[in-house]
Formats: sequence, C-alpha cells, structure tokens
Amino acid sequence: MFTTTLTPQDRRLLMFVLVAAPLLDRQRTGRDMPDDDHASVLSRWLQKNDRKVSLITRARFLSYSSRFTKQLIRTQAPEHIAILCAALRQAFEGGERPLLAEQLMADCTQLLVEHKLDR
Repeated sequence: MFTTTLTPQDRRLLMFVLVAAPLLDRQRTGRDMPDDDHASVLSRWLQKNDRKVSLITRARFLSYSSRFTKQLIRTQAPEHIAILCAALRQAFEGGERPLLAEQLMADCTQLLVEHKLDR
C-alpha cells in the first residue's frame, strides 16, 4: 500500500485533464473516448508528474470525470463544445488560458469538492 501523493493543485489539474481529454477526443473523432483510453490518460499524467494514487482514488477520478464530461456533452450545444475545445487546445499549447478553460477548471474544482476528492 502507498500514500497518495497528490497535492490540492495536482487534484485540480488531474481532474481538468480527465475532463478535457475526452472532450478533445470526441471533437476530433466524433465518438466518446473508450474507458481504457481515459484510464491511460490518468496513468500517463501520474507517471509524467511522478505521482501515485490508490486504485480506489483512480477509479473515483475516472468515474466522476467521465460522468461530468458526458453531462457537458449532453447539455451543451455542439457549437459550445467546439468553442470550449478550441479554448482547451489553446490552454494546452501553453498560451494564455482562455476564460472558458478557466471556467472549466473552476467546474472541475467544484466537482472535487462535491465528491470529497479535494483532500
């Protein structure tokens, strides 16, 4: 057994990535990201950032991020999703973070608090 090594900032960034990646993938392919690919995004992020979390924590992050992403896709107009994805690409390219990307980060932070993943 090992201790989770995620700081609060790590948790925010990880949830953001786990929501953004499926949105961007859907925009690119027109299909939902497979669960295995979503889990790979999480694993790569943890490895790249030299972080470790329990399998239970991984499952919770994947579950809540997946539900939130699907809710966004279901409730937002395709044009809004396209604009959001453009903002996400800009944020990931290292430029200034557009307001829509900042709002998604705030939504991800709220998601962490609601599901007690913020600590």
